[in-house]
Amino acid sequence: MKSWKRIAWIASAFASPIVLAQTPGVSSSPTSRVDAAFLQQALQEQLGEIELSKIAQNNSTNPVVINFAKATIRDETQAHRQLGELAEKKGIQVPRTPDPEHAAMVKILGSKNGSELDTYYAKDIARTDDEVIQLYQSQSAGNGEEFGSYVQSALPKEEEHEKLAQTLEDGNSRRGD
Repeated sequence: MKSWKRIAWIASAFASPIVLAQTPGVSSSPTSRVDAAFLQQALQEQLGEIELSKIAQNNSTNPVVINFAKATIRDETQAHRQLGELAEKKGIQVPRTPDPEHAAMVKILGSKNGSELDTYYAKDIARTDDEVIQLYQSQSAGNGEEFGSYVQSALPKEEEHEKLAQTLEDGNSRRGD
């Protein structure tokens, strides 16, 4: 799945010139193409985490999961707002709904309950956090520079969130055994 995501991200970076060239007021320089692809992917990951966490917050009976979901909603909503403002300044459309992949994850999670919901949520969040970290690391490694300060400030927060998500996943795995 990670390889597919990386291929999709790279493909979108190369497809972006077509979209950007047809969008008034948006430069189609190489940096802008990479940044646009980064922004779209990062914003989608954030939306996915927010929607998954809403389901967990509303449907879980585990106080640890509920508190983690609340914190995720708060943190990812703030990050989504900040990154969305950067995107809008560059004339890049901010997605308002999850992409098909995240929508499918949300639909599946919404069909679960009890410890099964907690387990799926923990796995989905840990996987999404890992994807976000890889995305941010690729951005900070020089694939795009305009959003470097955002990435540098957000990456440590995402890494901490991933550790917490992994702990949550590990705890749910042990309970499920």
